[in-house]
Amino acid sequence: MNQKPFIRRPITGDIEFWGPYVYGNRQRIQDTIGSRCRIVWEPSRTGASGCVWRVVRTHMKPVLEMLLDMYGEVVLFREYRETDRCDTRCLTAEGDECVCGCMGLMHGSEAGGGGWLGGLQVGDHTVLFCGPRKWARVELGHSVEEMAA
Repeated sequence: MNQKPFIRRPITGDIEFWGPYVYGNRQRIQDTIGSRCRIVWEPSRTGASGCVWRVVRTHMKPVLEMLLDMYGEVVLFREYRETDRCDTRCLTAEGDECVCGCMGLMHGSEAGGGGWLGGLQVGDHTVLFCGPRKWARVELGHSVEEMAA
C-alpha cells in the first residue's frame, strides 16, 4: 500500500510532513522555505511512527504547495478545538492559523480569494480522536482548473 504525502499541523509548535523519497528532497524543501530556515528530519512528536520533516508553522502553505506540485495530492492533519466555534473572526481571517470547530475548512472564506484553501480541491475529510487530541484529516489536490492548464 502506497502512503500518501501528509502534513500534520498541531495547535502549537512546528508542522511535520512526509512524502515518498525523491532524490533531492532536502534541497527542494530548503529552496521552498528559504536557505536561512532550519529543516529537521526526526521521529514524529505527534505520536505517529516513523520519521518526518519538521519546519516552523509559518511555512505550512509553501510546504503544502510544494507537496502538491511533487505528488499531486496531500493529506492534511490539523489539530483543532471542538469547543471553539467558527465565527466571524475565522471566516474573515487571513493566513492559515485556525483551531476552531470548522477544522480549517471555512477559515478565511469571506476574506476574499476563497480562504487559505482557495483554489485547492478538497476531498474526503474525517475527524480523528487520538487520546485527548482531535484532528481533522482532509485530502487535498489541485483544482480542476489547475490540472487542465
